[in-house]
Amino acid sequence: MNDNPVLAELSPPANTTSLLYTVSGSSNASGTIFCMNQNNTDDLVRVGLVPHGNTIISSSWIAYNTRIYHGQSLYLQQIYLNSGDSVWVFSQNGTSNFIFNGLENPTTV
Repeated sequence: MNDNPVLAELSPPANTTSLLYTVSGSSNASGTIFCMNQNNTDDLVRVGLVPHGNTIISSSWIAYNTRIYHGQSLYLQQIYLNSGDSVWVFSQNGTSNFIFNGLENPTTV
């Protein structure tokens, strides 16, 4: 189990779909994804969840081109990921940052 509640953080470049987090080994993870626009202009953001072994497709997005105003946040709560699942993010302007905060737990067999 990871004792650090910040599992991943990223400020992706503009217009680039970027990997925020992948669940390692035989673990699962749960938590909240936070997004904050750090600029004076609005930003459009995306957050996608991709099952292990798959690639990101249109149905992967749980937030798609969501407008984030200056200084405002987006919180996506109760996210649960299995082993190998991943979180992908996108910022149109490259002015928003993303944090996945939660716990990664070893899977018991």
